[in-house]
Amino acid sequence: MAQDQLADIAFEIDASLGGAYVPTPEERAAIDRGLADATAGRFVSEAEVETVLGKLRRP
Repeated sequence: MAQDQLADIAFEIDASLGGAYVPTPEERAAIDRGLADATAGRFVSEAEVETVLGKLRRP
């Protein structure tokens, strides 16, 4: 599932950074918006996630 792939990528990035990350106020606002969307059941489709991942994948 594409969301699982995104979670794996996030965990890899987190592991490579080490230590606790403190988001900027803008990042925190984006996180809060994302959490509110998730709570409201607003999610992107599998196809939309695949489109984004396709742009990020290296050939």
